[in-house]
Amino acid sequence: MLSSPSGSPPLLQAIVAHYDELTGYVRRRFGDKAFAQEVVHEVCLKVLKGPAPEQDIRTPLAFLRRMAMHTAIDRYRSERTHAGLISISDGPFDELACDDDGAFGLTAPERAAAQRQREQALLGAIRRLPPRTQEVFILIHLYHMPQAGVADKLGISRGMIARHLARALDDVLPALRDHD
Repeated sequence: MLSSPSGSPPLLQAIVAHYDELTGYVRRRFGDKAFAQEVVHEVCLKVLKGPAPEQDIRTPLAFLRRMAMHTAIDRYRSERTHAGLISISDGPFDELACDDDGAFGLTAPERAAAQRQREQALLGAIRRLPPRTQEVFILIHLYHMPQAGVADKLGISRGMIARHLARALDDVLPALRDHD
């Protein structure tokens, strides 16, 4: 638990006093302890960086709960949007293809070797994912299952599916970019 200096603002004191309660509140809604802790830390930063409220807040815990929930929803939507915008196409190696006249300056054997190397980089990145994240990634991108179907199959929330997918893409896409 955090310690609070005696001269700190009332909202910061309330965060320190109710840290576990706030993280539990967010965790019950979103199901992920690490996510809940990140949200409460973000709320803490907002309180520290933001201007002091013009009027006294009569119920700081209620105010902080509302602030935490809005922050969590914003983060969830951002991750969901990120996961929706970045998707691996049916043919992830299409961009290596070239025209019949040899665009990109690669011969057919060179293209085949580059494709094999890229496939190995992709497989290596997928193997390094945590088991649940790996499972979500494979079901969605290789078996083309909808997120709701994956959530039902694995017995976890759609929010967790989005978080696993966002993490997988954050880990897999840089490996592909580094290879390219």
